[in-house]
Amino acid sequence: MSNLEARVEHLERDVSDIKVTLARIEGRFDTVDEKFNAMNTKLDTFATKADLAETKVSMIQWGVATVIAAGALVFAIMRWLPAA
Repeated sequence: MSNLEARVEHLERDVSDIKVTLARIEGRFDTVDEKFNAMNTKLDTFATKADLAETKVSMIQWGVATVIAAGALVFAIMRWLPAA
């Protein structure tokens, strides 16, 4: 066997090893892709800072409006009741 044939045979073995390793790496990448896709789906359901700020403002507005309405109701009841 000549030196060239031995080198080609060695390269063929290395290429087959590389193919096996590459197949394992591709399998891992598929798993990682699936995990990232699942994370993207989960991240879509999380509230953003803007959502939280909007909710906070809405809660404050409802709280202030409720206090004003309760005060107006108490004032109206006191006004309509006969004086004792």
